[in-house]
Amino acid sequence: MESEYVAMSKGTKMVMRIKTMKERLLNDYRKPVLKGDNKSAICAAKSEMSKSLMHLTKLDFHYVRNAYKEGGIKLSWVSIKDQLADVLTKGLGRKTFEKFRSKVLNSYEEN
Repeated sequence: MESEYVAMSKGTKMVMRIKTMKERLLNDYRKPVLKGDNKSAICAAKSEMSKSLMHLTKLDFHYVRNAYKEGGIKLSWVSIKDQLADVLTKGLGRKTFEKFRSKVLNSYEEN
């Protein structure tokens, strides 16, 4: 769970930079949604300091919690079967690849 939490914090930093650019350039003030497939990491980000993460003293690692608490992002769980990042990180079968590719392209066109 720890590595997923740290990854969520790093992802949140990138998302917040993009959010700022969208607000400034496009006047788009929609709240971004950070999706993760680890329920424990999402719960840790939504709650106060959990005992299992107290050893992560670097504030960088808790960026996701702060952004969520301040209302800068939404957090949601996504099933491993629907994890769109897999299209970039795993060797997928043709059907799965095409399913994910169409989801990515459709979500891009909607925005």
